[in-house]
Amino acid sequence: MYSVMNGSIGYILENIGNDTAKGGHTTILYVRGREVDKDVVKEDIHPGGKYTSWFKNYVWTDCRIHVKVYADYEDVIKELNESNNCLEADCSYIGIPLRIISGPDVNITQSHVIVTWVTNKPSDTYMEYWISGSKSKERIRNSSLVWEHRVIIDVREMIPLETYRFFVGSRDACGDVETSSNVFRIITEDVKPPSVTLRIPDRLSGEVLINATVSDDVRVDYVNFYVDDVLKFTDFDPPYQWRCNSMAFSNGRHEFKAEAVDPAGNNGSDVKFRIIDNADVTPPMIRILSPSGGDILSDRVNVTVTAWETISSRGLRGYIDKIEIYIDGCVVFSWEQLPTDQPTRRKTVYYMWNTSRLSVGSLHNITAIAWDDSGLSSNATVQVRKMSWYIPERKPRVDVTTSV
Repeated sequence: MYSVMNGSIGYILENIGNDTAKGGHTTILYVRGREVDKDVVKEDIHPGGKYTSWFKNYVWTDCRIHVKVYADYEDVIKELNESNNCLEADCSYIGIPLRIISGPDVNITQSHVIVTWVTNKPSDTYMEYWISGSKSKERIRNSSLVWEHRVIIDVREMIPLETYRFFVGSRDACGDVETSSNVFRIITEDVKPPSVTLRIPDRLSGEVLINATVSDDVRVDYVNFYVDDVLKFTDFDPPYQWRCNSMAFSNGRHEFKAEAVDPAGNNGSDVKFRIIDNADVTPPMIRILSPSGGDILSDRVNVTVTAWETISSRGLRGYIDKIEIYIDGCVVFSWEQLPTDQPTRRKTVYYMWNTSRLSVGSLHNITAIAWDDSGLSSNATVQVRKMSWYIPERKPRVDVTTSV
């Protein structure tokens, strides 16, 4: 027989015969077929008696070995049955028991769940986790033998707002297993933003239905719709859409954005640039501020004209593109919007009119015309009369009378 204790191998001999087995014979130890130690039996073994001893020169370091113990190797003791002197077995070394001496500890960050523990000797790393109440389990194993164990799980692989249970364990090289005796619950934090796709035509005119296709690992609370980064509409229920009146915005390129928000406050958005192209049907307004009509007395008259674009009944508004001033049908002044200028919805122009050569009492028409960016135009006209500050000198009247 053999025994295992503290890295040593021992054996027990039993005399099942009727004669005393004299001491002095040798017991041999073989490990994996190779002789590694021997022990001399120095005591007599009486019938029915037992002898226990240890192989003192061999220390067992491997976890599993094949062992053969051969008693009375030289056949010193005469026996009726010589075949029962040898015993072979596959042995496992128990050694120091594997223990978890620290942890498991759980640390939750915005991006990961980290579980750590420490064992008293090198061992592998194993972990199971599952949603509370579920039979489906996720398993993680690392076969490297380490003292400090760490399992990192990406939060994105876990369902937010669910309770998870964890089970950890380690196995050493000898097959000794130690597991955690506690159950850990973790409420994961929702850090994943919703996914958003904005669906909108390339060109908009009139009333347009704008849709947002959204998804989230929990749910979506609401969707905001923006134009040029200004909030225009919020939809709280699917399907998330906004009926946009494009005529409320100027023609040209605009930024459209849909933003989805989940219960944790995470937001995702999609931005698209689109062209608004609506026909303008309202001409600009124009007014001659001075002179306002009637008599003009000065030789230099400041002609002031202002033009502006208005919002039509369809909600359209462009910008002033050109202004011209006519006197008696002849163009005397012209202003035109340059490509490099900032578009303006109101423009005031000035022209200094020299009237010194005009005949006193003559009538003249001042006309101003304004065009907008859609080519629509309006005009205004005033009539003035040239007068003079000069008052003719009145000669005294002399009456001559005679007497006879």
